[in-house]
Amino acid sequence: MDDAIGKAFVEINGLTKEFGEVKALREVSLSIRENELVGLLGPNGAGKSTLSKILVTLLKPTFGEVRICLLYTSDAADDLPCVNLGGRRTI
Repeated sequence: MDDAIGKAFVEINGLTKEFGEVKALREVSLSIRENELVGLLGPNGAGKSTLSKILVTLLKPTFGEVRICLLYTSDAADDLPCVNLGGRRTI
């Protein structure tokens, strides 16, 4: 999603992560713009680490999508460009 504020650098839509019966994340949606600083706050078990691990592709979401620099983290193609991202791990 783009608007007058700037281009979306990270776009999360309907993200859900389940570990068996436990839902660590439930339909999380978030948009982070270029040069925007964002912090994750919450109590233990709120899903902060799970969200972070999905963003760096250490975990695969159960449902939903994550795009970083217009790149879907579930894409396995190595030839897709991603500017301003130092490294990338595909799953």
